[in-house]
Amino acid sequence: MAIRKLVTTKSKAKKTVGVGMPEALWLNEFGSLVWSAFGEIPYHVGSSLMRKSWRDVDIRLMLDDDKYEAMGFGNPEHQHRNAKWVAMCMAFSELGRKMTGLPIDFQIQQTTLANKQYSRSGGHWRSALGFTELRTYKPSEFELKYKCEVVGCDNLKAPDSKHCPACKHDLENRK
Repeated sequence: MAIRKLVTTKSKAKKTVGVGMPEALWLNEFGSLVWSAFGEIPYHVGSSLMRKSWRDVDIRLMLDDDKYEAMGFGNPEHQHRNAKWVAMCMAFSELGRKMTGLPIDFQIQQTTLANKQYSRSGGHWRSALGFTELRTYKPSEFELKYKCEVVGCDNLKAPDSKHCPACKHDLENRK
């Protein structure tokens, strides 16, 4: 009886352009947090946006010149010398890595300089991040009509009331 050697073949999955799924979903969740923290939309840029092979995932936050200066990030042409800029970039890079599992390179840029150095006409592309369902959610007419009027409460109220049952109870007990 002949013994056959078991041969295993490794799957040669085709690598797609970009970061793939579900990492792209996590990347948008990370973008949403950055957007919430700074009030500006972050962008996915660089080789991982357009190629199959890449070393890291470049995420850039572009702040208008006044905001960049007000946040104390120093000279935008030598930002690596500014401790605050370095700390913020390192912290958000690590947060992005933890959230996505990807090697995130997060940097904050001054908009004027970024547009000058990395224009679309120069072959540089940007893809906005952070457009997650929670960020773009718009309440229905029903929710708006029956939302409790207490600031910070997201509960629904009865049609003949200004407050939800929980807030109405709290307000009555404060008297």
